[in-house]
Amino acid sequence: MRRRTTDPGPSGTSMHDRTVSALDPEPAEPTKLRILRKYLKDRLPITKWLPHYTRQDIVPDAVAGITVGKLFFREQLRIEIFIIFII
Repeated sequence: MRRRTTDPGPSGTSMHDRTVSALDPEPAEPTKLRILRKYLKDRLPITKWLPHYTRQDIVPDAVAGITVGKLFFREQLRIEIFIIFII
């Protein structure tokens, strides 16, 4: 257990100040890589949910994707056939 002390150490700081500063260093300046990561996380939503994506999510998402794809393909085919016969 740490004790708080107000007795100055050899460098003029208290023991508590030296302990806290050793355990909790000041955050480093943001680097270009950190800035780029933050920018990408803000702009690309996939970077937020993809790390938490599990194998259990794959099957329902694949079924939904195939269903929507088939419906979209059928609708586009109907529109193209309708346009061909009208023109």
